[in-house]
Formats: sequence, C-alpha cells, structure tokens
Amino acid sequence: MMNSFVYEKVSEALASYDVPDYAVFALYNRLSGQYSNPSRFFHTLEHIEFVLKRAELEFEHVEPDKWPLAYLAIAYHDVVYTPGSALNEKRSANFAVSELQDFLPVSDVERIAQAILATDYGRPFVGDSLCAVVVDADLSSLARPWKQFCADRKKIKLEFKDFSEEEFVQGTVAFFKKLLERPRIFQLPTTFKRYEFLARHNMTCTIAELESKGVCEYVCQQCARVAIAKVGDPIECEKCGFDMFATLTNTHK
Repeated sequence: MMNSFVYEKVSEALASYDVPDYAVFALYNRLSGQYSNPSRFFHTLEHIEFVLKRAELEFEHVEPDKWPLAYLAIAYHDVVYTPGSALNEKRSANFAVSELQDFLPVSDVERIAQAILATDYGRPFVGDSLCAVVVDADLSSLARPWKQFCADRKKIKLEFKDFSEEEFVQGTVAFFKKLLERPRIFQLPTTFKRYEFLARHNMTCTIAELESKGVCEYVCQQCARVAIAKVGDPIECEKCGFDMFATLTNTHK
C-alpha cells in the first residue's frame, strides 16, 4: 500500500545515507506490507503519517542531521503489532535493525532501535531528545479532540476482536491509569504545554466512562469557576467564556 507522505519521509531519510532507489522501494514495500495487514485498523500507515507530522513540529529539539533517525524510528515503531503483547516494541526494534543494518552505520541503527523501545509505555521513559520527540509524537494522539480520540479508541477496539469486552475494558483502564501515574506524560517542554492537559482529560474521562462513574468536576483555568459536566463534554465557562477543557480537580464522581 502506498502512503505518499510516509513514502516521501522514509525515502528522504534513507536517501541521506545514499541508499539506492531499488533498496528504498523494497524497504518501503516490506514496511507498508506490515502496516497494511487487514487485522489493523488503528496501527496503520495513517497512524504513522499522523505521528510523523506531529514529530516535525518538535524537530527543534533534535539536531538536523538526526532527523532521518526520527523519521525511521517512527516509521518502524509499530511495524510489529500483536494486540495485547508486551513484546511489540522489542520485535519492532529487531525488525528495524534487521532491515536497516546493511545500509546505516551501527550507531544510527542502535539509536533508532532505542527510540522504538522508548515507545514501550509499560515502563518509565528512558532516552534522549530523539526518543522524546518520537514518544511525544506517538502519545499526542491521546490529546486529540474528544470525538477524534473516541474514534481512535473504536479503531483500536477492532484490533482486539479476539478479546472479550471485559478484557478490553480492563486493559484500556489499566493502560491509561499507568500513564496517568507518571509525573508527566510528555517529555519535551513544547509537547507538555501543548498536549499534557488534554491527554490527561481524555484518559480520565475514558476511565470514568468505562467504570460508569458518569461525571467529572472541573475548575476554569481563567476565573476558577467550578462546573460539572458529563464525561467527555467540553466546558464553556458561563462567567468568562473560556471554552478549553478546564482543569480536572475531582474525577470519578
């Protein structure tokens, strides 16, 4: 399957290492074949395109000569995906190493693998600014507007067709709670400011929804007015008109 944006970025990255065109095409075909598996609904080339575009917003944090590493790490970070497996990141990193080791310096291949392993969200973040750009771009989907966030959840659920409803709910809640326990979800100052609040809001509302808690309490960041809303509803403050999701203070009502 051809995704012109992903192909362009992968080609651009590989061209910086003088990888011949025939090899670029072969590498992309094997990559796209993984993401085009009919069992995938969220972890597709469309997701890779989304993450690549989000990452480009943060490239100020990475030396320009390392941008190809970011492109390739993102391109391969979900190349192996088995729903519910704790080995996806390790297997994706191994896949990337096996594909790229004949074309890139060993040190660069190792950094790509490290960045892929950093997307294992079952463990604390470990890595440099390159890893932070890849991780934060990947996690930024958690901070999409509520309707898009819910649409992504539905796509992910389709990938878990072999799991029961109870198993999927328990897994989702456990994953979100683990992320919410982190001191910060986003590592870079720019992504923290841009995504942290809304990502926490979306995950907290999802947990409340799945655990049938119903409503959340908010405090307006502008004038401190308290408001109660149903899970997932945006709040427009009656006092100042501020319409961002307000800061969650009390959840799981």
